[in-house]
Amino acid sequence: MALLELNGAKSRKWDSTKSIWVHHLTVRPPLLKALSDAFLPADFPHSVTPDYVPYQLFDSAQAFCSTITGMLATRATFKAAGVGDVTATATSAALTWILRDGVSMIGRILFAWGFSSQLDNDAKTWRLTHIFNDLSIGLEILSQFSPSFLFIWLACISTILRALCGVAGGATKAALSQHFAKQNNMADLNAKDGSQETIVNLCGMFLAAFVLRIVPESSSTWTWSAFLFFTFLHLASNWRAVKSVVLKTVNTQRADILSRVFLTAKGKIMSPIQVSKVERIFWNNHSTNIEIGVPMSIIMSSISGDEAKSLTEKLSHEKDKSYVLFITRRSPSSKPLVMISIKQDAGSTDVLCAYFHAVQLQITLNSPDFQKCQTYLGSPKSNPVFTEFLEGLKKAGWELDVSERSRLTVKEWTFRIDSD
Repeated sequence: MALLELNGAKSRKWDSTKSIWVHHLTVRPPLLKALSDAFLPADFPHSVTPDYVPYQLFDSAQAFCSTITGMLATRATFKAAGVGDVTATATSAALTWILRDGVSMIGRILFAWGFSSQLDNDAKTWRLTHIFNDLSIGLEILSQFSPSFLFIWLACISTILRALCGVAGGATKAALSQHFAKQNNMADLNAKDGSQETIVNLCGMFLAAFVLRIVPESSSTWTWSAFLFFTFLHLASNWRAVKSVVLKTVNTQRADILSRVFLTAKGKIMSPIQVSKVERIFWNNHSTNIEIGVPMSIIMSSISGDEAKSLTEKLSHEKDKSYVLFITRRSPSSKPLVMISIKQDAGSTDVLCAYFHAVQLQITLNSPDFQKCQTYLGSPKSNPVFTEFLEGLKKAGWELDVSERSRLTVKEWTFRIDSD
């Protein structure tokens, strides 16, 4: 055995025969060390997850391409706004910009209001909203070659799209930074990410200046060709960046993949890397026919009066139950539909257990002979198969901190039992 002490690139080894420390120095060129200190988190690569490097490489590539197309859009916007036109006035241009910015602010508020709760759960999917930015740039370029009365409409729509991209991009960036930061070094990681983005944008601006010189502003063919070329590279890089991320949190899609493999492959637990290879970036939560957070009133209205009374009595006596499942079919040939109502004080483990239980029922009752509606009560303690599943997830490296809120997509409805 050898005793080593480490400090970045420096290391010392204890020589037990001589009772002295022997210095070992990993020599790095001064320029390389300076670049590393300026653009990489402290204690890199030990302070970040393994997927940090591929993600940052592709994310930098997409930012580089976006800078170039953004410069094309800026030139087009100035042209459409009347730069170079002797009849245009500064006041009209200022009013146009005020309207654009106002619409953008309203768009940010509305988008955050409607979708902010989903951004943490499906960060990889929402990271691809960069396509909104590409559409925004496309509309700004289009405004240059469109009638002047369309400029204000195209400008407002483009700013709304860019605002949506800004909200989703900023929120998902925070979620991914939290994933990459192994040593609670989010602040350092975000600061260095800002430095990386700055130098990438600076390089992109230099190339954009060259592109603007060779692409005539009056040529729609050359302008659109340059836009489409760099937009393709931008989208491809963004896609590769997102696909390289290996998240360890369990959202609805990952819960579905893990549960079905465990139940159909004799207790097999997939690792985060294995799941990342098969999960889809664009995924519809409703495709599983499992709905979490359904109002209890919907379940009660779907069963008979006697069954509703029996369900209420069970809930009042079995207070340890944390969810209610209702399983039915929309049609004889469809997959069983499971609606889940969650108790108000249920935690993330209870929600995951409810989803696991729903998958269990779908697999067990997925037969054309099953037509009758049924209700089930459950909790993690009453499902030994789920306990085994949960222990397997922890051993495989999945993050299942019970103090965190559920990453599964859950509607806001819950229920509770009050004493009369």
